[in-house]
Amino acid sequence: INAALPQFIQLRDLFKRDYASKFYSSLPFSIVMILVELPYLTVISTITFICAYWTVGLDTTPLRGFYFWLMLTFFVWFCVSLGQMIAAAAPNMMAALVTLPLFNTVLFLFAGVLAPPQTLPKFWR
Repeated sequence: INAALPQFIQLRDLFKRDYASKFYSSLPFSIVMILVELPYLTVISTITFICAYWTVGLDTTPLRGFYFWLMLTFFVWFCVSLGQMIAAAAPNMMAALVTLPLFNTVLFLFAGVLAPPQTLPKFWR
């Protein structure tokens, strides 16, 4: 999320200039800003999956491993899209950085843990 903020705000300023000259609308800009991030985010989530999945001791069946990788990839995509949304809504970089901890707290509290269900206390299962 933190990496998406400065880049988006810098490119947003260029978009405002191009939008004022009727070069393109906000829909192509939004789609391209999301699509350009997906390939490297997929690589990053795959590297994270390879490093973390078996280290933590999660189920090693192929279907569950694929499901974990898929959910991890979607979560990484969501986080960067959320960072872009915060940057789009904020008037400047400082306002985006002040707003960001509110969203990060929710993500950290409800994103889950990398532990097998058997090792969690009964309250969290």
